[in-house]
Amino acid sequence: MGAPDRMVELRHILHRTKAPMLKIVPDTNSPAKPVVSYPLAAAFRAEVDARVGAGDFASREEAALALANEVVRADLTAALERQVAEHGTGDVLIDGELYRFHVQGSKTYASLVGPLPVERPTFRKVGARNGPTVVALDRAAGLMHDTTPALAARIARGKAKDPSRDLYDDLVASHRVPPSRSTLEKKGNAIGAALHWRKTVVEAAARRSETLPEGARTLVLGLDRTSSPMEEDLPADTPPRPRKKPRVRKAPPPVEVNYRMAFVGTMASADADGDVLSTYRYGATAADGPGAILHAMMQDIRHALRQEPSLRIVVVQDAAKEMWTHVVAALEAEPSVSHWEELVDHYHAMGHLWAAAEAMEGDTKTIITDWKAALRHDDDAIDAIKRTLEREISRGYFPKYRIAMEDELTFITNNSVRMRYASLRDAGFPIGSGVTEGACKSFFSIRCKRSGQRWRNPGLRATLACRTLLLNGRLDRAIVTLRRRDYSSHVQAVPSLAA
Repeated sequence: MGAPDRMVELRHILHRTKAPMLKIVPDTNSPAKPVVSYPLAAAFRAEVDARVGAGDFASREEAALALANEVVRADLTAALERQVAEHGTGDVLIDGELYRFHVQGSKTYASLVGPLPVERPTFRKVGARNGPTVVALDRAAGLMHDTTPALAARIARGKAKDPSRDLYDDLVASHRVPPSRSTLEKKGNAIGAALHWRKTVVEAAARRSETLPEGARTLVLGLDRTSSPMEEDLPADTPPRPRKKPRVRKAPPPVEVNYRMAFVGTMASADADGDVLSTYRYGATAADGPGAILHAMMQDIRHALRQEPSLRIVVVQDAAKEMWTHVVAALEAEPSVSHWEELVDHYHAMGHLWAAAEAMEGDTKTIITDWKAALRHDDDAIDAIKRTLEREISRGYFPKYRIAMEDELTFITNNSVRMRYASLRDAGFPIGSGVTEGACKSFFSIRCKRSGQRWRNPGLRATLACRTLLLNGRLDRAIVTLRRRDYSSHVQAVPSLAA
């Protein structure tokens, strides 16, 4: 039997076998082993034997994986063709609305095992002049941007973690047959954008199955800003930058890279000792602003309070006035929240006090050690520090030192009510914003600020949408929800009157 005949036989066995091809046989003495129906396994083994010959095990594994890709690709293509045949070229109902055959066409869909070329028609909505056309196959199979569900989910996960070039290399190294790197990038941006615009819905679906970690006592909120490298257009007549080598291809339009301040938020749950148990992270571009972050944060707070109404809430972040304005306004507008505590991150506060101590006479380390100990044991210590600075300023220091103390005195005056660490620390509240600072790193430094990276707002927005869902453990559920909501429909052929 030649190679083409063996492949045909393998496909026939795959299609005509009605019993499950893969089942798990429980074994109390060893891990579960997959058992494949004998005819399929025998045909598969025969084809691998023919391809490998006397090759070693590594060659056999590689050949088996390649053959598995071919078999699965043939099966998926046939499955799509069957759905096309079921719909026919007559009228169809798509989610109860009547559509009529428009034109026959072809499309190659992307999958983890290679391209799936399919001949399929498009349909046009009846009753609407020049109404919208749809591909019934796409809606029936839940194909997202011409990709199969498994590849779409893998692209979204890759978008959240790595550049498309790394995703392509990883898939190839795993013996998959992905589309080109540029195609992965385009589809990643499209899927990420869809997740961004539907994030309220997909997050709500994922949130319903989430529970508070055992021992949660406090919700810790924080909002901060971090930089992201953004590519921005320059005027068309901007002279090009000098180059050492002549450009082979057409020169791109002139741009410059500027670092813009994007937004990062967190909501962590902590136990009675102030130790963090779990964290939700949120990211947004500078152009989009913090609104969506705060909305998601309030929804997560509401869900947590439904489970445990006695949860305490504390906001811990640096002293940036804009960030406090945003968070406080969101909490004031949230009906499920009646009370919360506010703290300036202890590390940032100590940085300001160090600058004040440095400008004073005396040993800086001794002064700051005394102040830190006082703040840890007495809520009124910050008022005593304030009076000390006022007294020192009146002594007539040189302008350089006086101005430094005046600046820090202003900081203390504006934030003294948020620097009463003793009682809140004793009550088990966290007093540091390490969770939020860490989120700045996990969102932007790790994923979005690699060497040479620069972003346009749509690409960064799509990446942050995927990364938010991934870091919060919601990506898999979000992809399923998105596919069912926006990319899937019930498609039914309408029987013809002649029949």
